[in-house]
Amino acid sequence: MFYFLNVVVTLGSITWVGGWRFMVAALLLAGLYKRAASLYSPLSRDLRRLDSLNRSPLYATFSEAIAGIQTIRAYGTSGAMMEKMTKIVSDMYLVTLILLQCSVH
Repeated sequence: MFYFLNVVVTLGSITWVGGWRFMVAALLLAGLYKRAASLYSPLSRDLRRLDSLNRSPLYATFSEAIAGIQTIRAYGTSGAMMEKMTKIVSDMYLVTLILLQCSVH
């Protein structure tokens, strides 16, 4: 409640000093902001969902490696497992960069 009152008093003071043109400009900018926020919200939700889907193969592969470490060492396939995990991390890094560009994180 206090924050809302603070905003109202600030806008009222600026309108009193700046005139009615400020209030018209502020309302137009508020409308544009609301429109941009309504477009951004679903996009942000979808990108977070894609990020979580992208991370699940890494967690699954890491769990497999931890559970089967004796078998991996016995057959000498640690290099192949490391390549598989490196590829998954590389793909995950690309998605993380896209998310950072969209300022979702």
